Amino acid sequence: MAAFAEAQKAAGVISIYNVWRVTAKTANQLLGGKAANLDAALALVDARVRRGEIPEAIAEQLRAETRAQYEAPASDGTDKADVTDDAASDSEAKALNIFFSDEDGIIINSSQIKAGLRECFGVQGFFAKKVGQRTPRQIFQHAFFVRGAGPLDTADNVHFYESNPLDGPATTLKAEDGVVQRTGHIVGAQGPRSIVTLNDFVNPGRWLQFDVLANDFTGKLIDEAMVVQGLTLLQDDGVGATRSQGFGRLEIVDFELIALREVPALKLLTDNSKPTTARKAKAKAKAAADSPAPA
Repeated sequence: MAAFAEAQKAAGVISIYNVWRVTAKTANQLLGGKAANLDAALALVDARVRRGEIPEAIAEQLRAETRAQYEAPASDGTDKADVTDDAASDSEAKALNIFFSDEDGIIINSSQIKAGLRECFGVQGFFAKKVGQRTPRQIFQHAFFVRGAGPLDTADNVHFYESNPLDGPATTLKAEDGVVQRTGHIVGAQGPRSIVTLNDFVNPGRWLQFDVLANDFTGKLIDEAMVVQGLTLLQDDGVGATRSQGFGRLEIVDFELIALREVPALKLLTDNSKPTTARKAKAKAKAAADSPAPA
């Protein structure tokens, strides 16, 4: 570890990312989107396979990851799968969606925030741009990240806090604030039927903190203005479940650049600006073919 840190220092690598710290609070109810029992979660993966969205090899990996997620008990010690089973007798179909959780409380995955930003970048035409050989999709997927930044957060887990983490020690939210019920209709193999969906929610005024990391290499695609525009749209587009119905809106309260990308210029393995032997030979052959034959 120390040896690699010394190597970075010798190479002049100070920070490979521009990092912006974002502090936000929920502007309205933010809903949990984790199916409350394993069978329901696996059924969602199977549905994606049937629709052709993912191949079976990827689906099997998702099933393994899903099983691992459901091995952990809920943070309040209850088994919410029992709630779903009991409620099923009240309606033709009833589903409960909850928040992911760890030993410190309920969370939202940082990947969900990145997914929301991806949509916001997309509507701004970000993915239609291209600089050199690098496409925006490559940069967004491999060099743009969202990481939890709150006092008890991990890179993947963004907790909800009862107060602003910037004001000092903040207590995590141990459980949801309530459950919202929504009704709708679906058409399945047995014809149309009613469905009642229950979602855990957190109230407006709950706090969360995360970092946005970007290493665009080109310096021309993801700058601070682009990040600010994405976050501005994210406030209304929201995060969490059922965003299309207006849930999960945020209010960005604080935004700060905390690290500036500072690395030495990268030496390319292949310099396309200089003609290679193969290019020279090809150009010579083309010139010979284009030149008129001697009289």
